[in-house]
Amino acid sequence: MKTKLQTPTIILFLIVSMTAAIAQSSGSASVGTVPINPTTGLPMATGPIDPVTGLPANGSPPFMDKNGAPTWIQQSWPDPTKVVSLWWPDGLPVSEVARYLHEQFTNTFDIIMPATVFDATTVKVKLELENVTASEIFRAMNMQFELDNTPLRWELTWNDSRPTALLRYLPQLVPKAPPAPETKRMVFFVGDLIGANQSGQQISEMITGVFDAAFGNSEARWIFKIQNNGMIGDPTIQFYDPAQLLIVTGTPVQMDFIEQTLAALRQKAETARQEQSKSGESKPQTEAPTTGGASTTN
Repeated sequence: MKTKLQTPTIILFLIVSMTAAIAQSSGSASVGTVPINPTTGLPMATGPIDPVTGLPANGSPPFMDKNGAPTWIQQSWPDPTKVVSLWWPDGLPVSEVARYLHEQFTNTFDIIMPATVFDATTVKVKLELENVTASEIFRAMNMQFELDNTPLRWELTWNDSRPTALLRYLPQLVPKAPPAPETKRMVFFVGDLIGANQSGQQISEMITGVFDAAFGNSEARWIFKIQNNGMIGDPTIQFYDPAQLLIVTGTPVQMDFIEQTLAALRQKAETARQEQSKSGESKPQTEAPTTGGASTTN
């Protein structure tokens, strides 16, 4: 009776032990500290995944190097033994460079590029490399993409049994446009500048002309673009004749420039009035002629 009870117990113990061993084996497959996907046999990316690119949300490719750090090239990717003595694509589109690489290394790897989300013909590759392998060329292009803020990265991986160079479009790397600068509206009285020889419309045109003279050349426009957070648009100037007012809409930098211009015009007008006044005071006076004959006295 005792023996009959021990046999099922032993069998149950063996089943539990084998199940635990299988679970432990499948769960512990890893490269260093990186877990392995049992379906693909590739390292699994950790952290949140970007649903658009399939990459981790931080933009790193889903590969790990021997030290467990994220990398753009799979460890098992077979770099061709061929070494290119001089690699100098002087401004060729990346699509043309990819085609040439495919031929240069005698089709030892395949190339996949985005077809719709990004036009690879618009990105130019400008490198000058010597004695480089295929992976070094791809790495150099990634460096250029990073320097140029281009949202593209090469990824060297496998397509089943074929080594593959995959060009990924990473929208999270697209430089964000700066926010539009704050605009405001101000009203300036210009009645003191309007005289017999110039109207309010002429004052408006004069301010616009000064603005163009100050920011017409490329260097000044570039500086003004930086000051205005990427915006070069001219201010809007309107003249309201009944009240002799200028209504101006623009950025704070533009408003400051227009206030300086109006101050300079007022200084010019004041100088002209002073000179006219001095000219009137220094003009010699003549005696009025007398009428009638001279009188005589006895």
